[in-house]
Amino acid sequence: MNKKMILLLVFGVVASQLFAVPGWEQLTSSGATPQGRATQMVYDSQNCCFVLFGGRYGSSKYDNLNDTWIYRKEGCQAKWTNVTSESVNTPPVRRSFSMAYDEKRGVVVMFGGEIGSSETKKDIWEWSYATRQWVDVTPTSGPSPRTLGGQMMVYDASLEEVVMFGGYSKEIYGWVNDVWRWDGTRWELVTQNSARPGARSSHGMVYDKSRQEIVVYGGAVNGYPNYETWV
Repeated sequence: MNKKMILLLVFGVVASQLFAVPGWEQLTSSGATPQGRATQMVYDSQNCCFVLFGGRYGSSKYDNLNDTWIYRKEGCQAKWTNVTSESVNTPPVRRSFSMAYDEKRGVVVMFGGEIGSSETKKDIWEWSYATRQWVDVTPTSGPSPRTLGGQMMVYDASLEEVVMFGGYSKEIYGWVNDVWRWDGTRWELVTQNSARPGARSSHGMVYDKSRQEIVVYGGAVNGYPNYETWV
C-alpha cells in the first residue's frame, strides 16, 4: 500500500467522523421487551444502562404499570431485562411521574405521579442498580402533589442534587413555577429572584454540564403553548 493510498484512507476516516450526518437508528432487542406505554426513562451513567419504570399503557386512567426494566446496548446487541421481581418493595402503579438519575449517589430518583382517576402522589422513591431495590424515602414535607405529568426533574452536577421545576399542583388546581432541590434526605424550596419563568408544565428541561446551568424551554403556560427559553 503506497503513501497516497494510506493518506486517502486516513482522510476518509477523519472526514466520516467530522462530517457524519446525525440520524436515528431503530434498535431491535433480543428476548422480552416492555409493553408499549407513555412513561419516563433515565440513563444510569455509572452502569451504562437505561432504566424504565411504570407508565400508562391504555386509554383508561386505570391502565397503569409499576414494572422496572433495564436496557443495555453492547456492540451490535441490545437487550431489555425485567428486574421488577428483584425488588422487595415496588412503588404503586402510576403514570405522569418524574424521574432523574443522581450521579453522585448512583440512584434513580422518582417523584409523584397519578394513580387511577383522581389520586395524585407526592412520594419519592429511589432505585439502585447495585441492589436492584426500590426504597420509599418520602420525607414529612416537600412539593405539593403534581398532576398531568408536567413537573420536570434533572440532576444538577454542580449542586450534586436533583432539581424539580414547575408542573400543575393538585393542591391549588393551577400551574406553578416553584423550584425544589432534593439531596437524598430532604426537599428544599429554592428562593428565586423576580426574573424567573412563569408557571408552566410539560416543558423541556436539561442540565448543561459545560456551563453548569439548567435550561428550560417552552411548556404549557395557563394551558397555552409557550416559546420562552430560560437558564
